[in-house]
Amino acid sequence: MKSVTVVIIHYRTPAMLRQAVHSFRRYYGSLPLVLVDNGSKDGSQNVLRELQAHWPDSTRLLLLNDNRFHGPAMHRAMETVESELVFFLDSDTVTLKGGFLEAMAHEMKDEKNYGA
Repeated sequence: MKSVTVVIIHYRTPAMLRQAVHSFRRYYGSLPLVLVDNGSKDGSQNVLRELQAHWPDSTRLLLLNDNRFHGPAMHRAMETVESELVFFLDSDTVTLKGGFLEAMAHEMKDEKNYGA
């Protein structure tokens, strides 16, 4: 499988983010994960730090000073990733089973295919 980094962008949804990360980590405990805070001013960054502390070897934080909105935050996150593939997981997602990243990475063997 090509190397994959998962990115979750968050803005003022700490409870949903916590659920998204914990459910994702149940199936992908050591996969590189970047948690992006999109300028939250509600204490959410403390939740991100708490989540990083649970998986310090495989979780990085990207704390943006202001809300750049989703698309520009995605672009900024992609600039920080060194893996071959980046998978964006919404902060309100609950992962119910593993295997989906492997299936998607398999589809990315065609260089013309840039998204799945």
